[in-house]
Amino acid sequence: MYIIDKLQKLYEIEGISQIDGELAYYLLTHLKEMKSMTLQKCIQDTGISKASIHRFYSKAKFPSFKDLTKEIYREYHLLENKNFEMLPTNLPFENTLDVSHIQSLAKHMINAS
Repeated sequence: MYIIDKLQKLYEIEGISQIDGELAYYLLTHLKEMKSMTLQKCIQDTGISKASIHRFYSKAKFPSFKDLTKEIYREYHLLENKNFEMLPTNLPFENTLDVSHIQSLAKHMINAS
């Protein structure tokens, strides 16, 4: 499962009433900006504390906010350009690859821009 999918599920479960859900929503709605996103901009835009953001990316097993945003941008860029052949073949897919879900997510991201 990709980080973008995980953010979507987190938002669906928690909504914006919980800090993690609010942060997931923010990241999902700023996918194009991930390449240049900084921790300070995220704090400024969301009002979420540095400590809460640190807990968020630490729970996701990223050593830094920059590493998280870099991975989100990489996935977004692959999906946006429909470079499915460039996806790593060693990713742990579930029993079947739901291509329609990936295409739907890509369309949603493109339409959200």
